[in-house]
Amino acid sequence: MKSIQTKIVLVITAIMIVVTLAFGLVSVKFTNKILDEDSDKLLTLTVDQSYRDMESMLSSVEQSVDIIYNYAEKRTETYRNFISDREERDRFTYDVSELGKSIAEKTPGAVSVYFRYNPDEFDPMEGFWYTKYDIWEPTETTDFSQYDKDDFDYVGWYYVPVETGKPMWMDPYYSPRLDRDVISYIIPYKHGNTLVGVIGMDIDLGFLREFVSRIRLYESGRAYLVSSQGDIVFHFDYPDGVSYKDITDKIRPFVNSVLNTKLDAVKTLVGIDKIKHKVISKKLRNGMILGQNAPVDEINVPRSSLTMQLLLISVIILLLAIAICLAFIRTIIVPLKKLTAAAEHYANGDYSDDMNTDSADEIGILSRTLQTMSNSLKQQIEIADSANRSKSAFLANMSHEIRTPINAILGFDEMILRESNEETVKTYAYNIKRGGRTLLSLINDILDFSKIESGKMEIIPVEYEPALLINDMLDMVDFRAAEKGLRVRYEVDDNIPKKLFGDDIRIREVITNLLTNAVKYTNEGSVTLTVRKLSSDGETAKLYVSVRDTGIGIKDEDRELLWDSYKRLDQDITREIEGTGLGLTITRKYLELMGSSLELSSRYGIGSDFYFEIEQKIIDKEPIGDFEQARKESKKKIKVYSESFEAPDAKVLVVDDIAMNLSVFKGLLKYSKINIDTATSGMEALALMRKNAYDIVFMDHMMPKMDGLETYARIVSDRDLVRNDMPVIALTANAVSGVQNQYIEAGFADYLTKPLDTERLEAVLLKYLPEDKVVKTKKSDKVPKEEDEKSGNLISKTSGMDNCDGNPEVYKIAVDSFLSEDFEESLSQAFKEENWKDYEVYVHGLKSSAKIIGAVSLFELAKESELSLKEKKDPAFVKENHERLMGLLEDVIKEVSAFV
Repeated sequence: MKSIQTKIVLVITAIMIVVTLAFGLVSVKFTNKILDEDSDKLLTLTVDQSYRDMESMLSSVEQSVDIIYNYAEKRTETYRNFISDREERDRFTYDVSELGKSIAEKTPGAVSVYFRYNPDEFDPMEGFWYTKYDIWEPTETTDFSQYDKDDFDYVGWYYVPVETGKPMWMDPYYSPRLDRDVISYIIPYKHGNTLVGVIGMDIDLGFLREFVSRIRLYESGRAYLVSSQGDIVFHFDYPDGVSYKDITDKIRPFVNSVLNTKLDAVKTLVGIDKIKHKVISKKLRNGMILGQNAPVDEINVPRSSLTMQLLLISVIILLLAIAICLAFIRTIIVPLKKLTAAAEHYANGDYSDDMNTDSADEIGILSRTLQTMSNSLKQQIEIADSANRSKSAFLANMSHEIRTPINAILGFDEMILRESNEETVKTYAYNIKRGGRTLLSLINDILDFSKIESGKMEIIPVEYEPALLINDMLDMVDFRAAEKGLRVRYEVDDNIPKKLFGDDIRIREVITNLLTNAVKYTNEGSVTLTVRKLSSDGETAKLYVSVRDTGIGIKDEDRELLWDSYKRLDQDITREIEGTGLGLTITRKYLELMGSSLELSSRYGIGSDFYFEIEQKIIDKEPIGDFEQARKESKKKIKVYSESFEAPDAKVLVVDDIAMNLSVFKGLLKYSKINIDTATSGMEALALMRKNAYDIVFMDHMMPKMDGLETYARIVSDRDLVRNDMPVIALTANAVSGVQNQYIEAGFADYLTKPLDTERLEAVLLKYLPEDKVVKTKKSDKVPKEEDEKSGNLISKTSGMDNCDGNPEVYKIAVDSFLSEDFEESLSQAFKEENWKDYEVYVHGLKSSAKIIGAVSLFELAKESELSLKEKKDPAFVKENHERLMGLLEDVIKEVSAFV
């Protein structure tokens, strides 16, 4: 028989060899996989960045031509007879040419801009053509009468777009008159049913080639640009490009591979140099294919080196493991024999022997012992698992059953706060809200009893005011005690320090548990909370806390059972009392975590006194003073917000496509004296920013044509618009979780949700306005906001006043602005054209405006319509409810007009 030592050496050596080989093979495999993935990601990131930059350049060209086109459309309102009147047409052409030249000067890569009239309707040379040499200057236009329509080398730039009838990019071509390769973006221009001509701009192809030539990856990885027709626009080996018809057989396979390879995916191709390359291509908006390649040999340079290093490491690990195994094997055998002897003693009971082996060595003995132990452990584990499952199921059920009604209560309570005009009712509702939120916080930890048992519960000390803490707890218990006809008394030491440092959440939960238990188990008499300062060394204070009641009391024989989880004492008396029985157990554990302990003094049938002492660090030594007076003050009505500063020298810009929102914003800051400019679109905002310097810009997100994110991107791309440190704050009606990250990641300094919260708005202004422009003022007590019932069936004036900070003047401004908005026409037009993108923007504005004035039903329907387009991307709901929305909007307008 081989000894256990020999067996262990052989087994461990074999395992080490297998593990080392597996480690080496897996490491090499995963290294290769990681290198492949990294090279693919690097290729993708490089081409993605280049693609975005080129798309941006091409997009700027399209925008430039669009601006000229839109300007021409606008000028026809002045020159109404420009088609038939040559003199008026000349003035029209001159106006458009001046703007065209100005736009072209600012367009990167532009070498010419033109507006050519239809030679079939007008003079064959009529129009304008500006070209860039050293400067931009007018150039004699092409005489269409000298060329046939199918002469694409000279007039294809005109007749191809006219034939298609829509804006288009021309494939790269050589312009004899410009003596260079260009690409053109051209828009056919119609006025009514008359084809007036085309508006276009030529971009120097050399500008794009230079850009592509600068793209690098690895040592010799380069980018390339191929037209949709297969022309090589740029390649490192062919910097001036090659026409597809002139491509040699040497490079034709590469070009064909590029044209036929799936876009946006990394592939391996044979390059022009007959070397394997990894390649990824993306298609640009003008049809060109932008690609990035990198030689496979360069990508694989680290692979061989890393493979050898991994194999060497594997061999070293194997040798070290075997050496360590041999060195420590003897130290393993001795304790193993001792363990075997001990296991035989544990195995003297009547247990099964399923794990028994025929081996007579120590392993055989150990196997029989372990079998016996495992059987016993299995039984214990099954019992423990069953208990844990029962407890977990109970806690999960309790969590759901308790949280659900509390959330409903808080929801209805919020409606009472918004809609009730009775001060007493609002006071009760405010106490419900404060107590409900605290109760939810308690439930989150109380019901997670397993968290306490597993030792994962932590004490998190913070600075807090004990007077406020005590006041809140008394407020929570007052109403319930009053329902049972009980008196709630309190004895609070006036010498308790004003501010302490400790876990106020846990202290609140402890005292709240004791108070609610006292009320729960007391049918008549009183409940008394006592908080005293026992001692203080200047740095810390020891407090004594007691909750005394005149309830049922506790029998002496039941005291030890009091701390059992889920245990209810004296079932005959307490069977109808609600609760899980966890409160005191959790309370006791919390106090132990804070270095204290819960004590009890009780007489059955007379009452109980639960008390503890706790030491807290002192932050502010000043005494809290007369707690009775402070409690009375806390019950007084809260004053309405008023400004705490003025900033007459500050200047801000507010951008929102809804005029009512702009009016409300200005109204809320009426007394701050801030100079406020407004804009209803992104383009208008950009124009104002070019003329004025602003301390802050507030930017709405959802706007037609150019939304807030797009406008901000334009601002960032043109730093001449603003100072480098000027903050742009996002305004949004989307207050969902995670939305803040969207704006912060986009570059916004901060964001505010609508309807605006005045205190939050003030905080943002104070944070970002220059300090030298802010003058602090003493807060004045405004008249409490006007209380009013619903002004009609569709308008809640109370809700509207809440959204306007309780200021009647601001609310009137909001209502006037709502009436001035043309929501009906905008929505009807978008619906008729099935332009769901604009419909979404307009209904978003209607939603925001309706909410501000208190048109709750209109707000809800507009919100559902917006969500159906924004999230579901399905206009079915809008189609079914558009007429209802229009009818509701009409009724709201009538109703609000009646009381304005």
